[in-house]
Amino acid sequence: MRERGLGVFAGLVWLLCASSARGDSSELVAKLACEPAPSAGRVRCSLRVTAPAGTHLGWVDALVVETPEFARALRTRIAHQSQPNETEAELLLALVVSGEGSGVLGVRARAVVCPNGGKPSRCRALTRLENLELKVGTSPPA
Repeated sequence: MRERGLGVFAGLVWLLCASSARGDSSELVAKLACEPAPSAGRVRCSLRVTAPAGTHLGWVDALVVETPEFARALRTRIAHQSQPNETEAELLLALVVSGEGSGVLGVRARAVVCPNGGKPSRCRALTRLENLELKVGTSPPA
């Protein structure tokens, strides 16, 4: 019985080592950026979403989940029309800014990723929350 327990333990150790060797390659990568905004008006932002290595994007969208008090998203959900075997997508969003200030812009990227050359049944859903400090009309003190 003790030998069986050691075998199970050895198998678990091997499994942990194998999964850690892959690193964080199973995560969705997202990068949020906005144009500089010197004053109130419209601010354009983009969210670049990249599929994990060895996968492609089957479906992508983004949800604006947080805006500063002085900013409002024109659309809170931004969809993307994925192309076959696409590994990266850029989603564009716009904010209407009513005044100056700084605050957090939060956007949740959502994607279904599928293995390259794999079966569609192996696709999985991934999400990633990206935050950006949005600054409008605020300049450093002289």
